[in-house]
Amino acid sequence: FNCAGLPGNMPLLDVMKVNYLAVRKVTQAVAPLLNEGSGVASISSTAGNAWMMRLATHLELAATPDFASGLEWCEGNIDQIFESYSFGKEALIVWTMKEASHLIKRGIRLNCIGAGAIESNGFNNYREENVSTFYSCNPMKRAGDVQDIAEAVVYLAAPSGKFITGEVLNVEGGMLLWGEFWPAGKPDYFKVDQP
Repeated sequence: FNCAGLPGNMPLLDVMKVNYLAVRKVTQAVAPLLNEGSGVASISSTAGNAWMMRLATHLELAATPDFASGLEWCEGNIDQIFESYSFGKEALIVWTMKEASHLIKRGIRLNCIGAGAIESNGFNNYREENVSTFYSCNPMKRAGDVQDIAEAVVYLAAPSGKFITGEVLNVEGGMLLWGEFWPAGKPDYFKVDQP
């Protein structure tokens, strides 16, 4: 599986290199070595679930053949990647969907995990007052843990995921129910109390 990520407060191009371009490069390098029936899962984020709003842009980036040309595209389109964390995670999702249709011809499945607020060292990148909101940002009223992500990866990579490819398995405690795409909006009884 692929698990790499820099937070959005790092330099834009560094975030794109790690969160998207390197994951793509490693997957492309390893794919020829994989046997039929193999599965690859990459850790993305729920921050990437708005990919359809910039689909044409992401398809341009996904069409670049390698790390160097992808980086060149990013350098030439800085105005597109100003939200580098979400843009990189969106790019990973779109590339996964695109590449999955090619890899499955060799019997290799490719999927993403859409990680929500997961209690990990990544929390250290946020201010304490922001971290406290992570525990109430979903209907389960808690953050996930790394075991939640590990079990999702195993599910997708193991025979249990043998009929799944090109998908995003969101592991986020129902957070997307409250997202901007939920037509009914976030129920009042789940709204976070403001101090």
